[in-house]
Amino acid sequence: MLVNDIILEGTVASEVVCDYDSFDHEIYKFQILVRRKSGAFDVLNCVSRDAKELKNGDRIRIYGYIRSRKEIYGNKLHCHIYVFCKRYEKSEEELETNLVQIKGNISKIGTLRKTPSGRIYIIDFTVKVYDSIGVHYIPAIAWRKTAEMISGMKKWDEISFLGRFQSREYEKRLEDGTREVRTAYEVSCNNILGEVKNETVKYES
Repeated sequence: MLVNDIILEGTVASEVVCDYDSFDHEIYKFQILVRRKSGAFDVLNCVSRDAKELKNGDRIRIYGYIRSRKEIYGNKLHCHIYVFCKRYEKSEEELETNLVQIKGNISKIGTLRKTPSGRIYIIDFTVKVYDSIGVHYIPAIAWRKTAEMISGMKKWDEISFLGRFQSREYEKRLEDGTREVRTAYEVSCNNILGEVKNETVKYES
């Protein structure tokens, strides 16, 4: 059985905007800010069918799933990654929670490489999961020994792990040579659950 669960606790960091999905159902879009232990923070996009009463600045706890949706911006296809809020509750506590559990199949796996500092191994990969509305492709990143373990896996291998849903700014070089700051959304994999069928570890050449 595949798993796609997320619990977030933080602060609503935008106005709540009413929109409509592809089935013409009323939905509400907003962002939630969740602080990390390091003091940094993630600002994550959320969608809910029942968030009419939420306001910017509200403290909430969300239970939901991570979903992907393809959208066209400027004649180019982009994959939008967001949290679908199954339910939420108001919170008076100053807790910051960001817990993700994923179990799916690896649809894409990168090459093991080192960070710019040259001290830590990292790897990017994408996991295919299902829910009630279809298939979702969730981007993820792993570090250190976990990255080395994943680099030995193969496409379509099943993987189960715990992590944190994060936002990360990066610079994109455009066709005209200019650079544009964009935001990536991904799951930072902290802990693999169960056994891993590990093949030869593939390092960046």
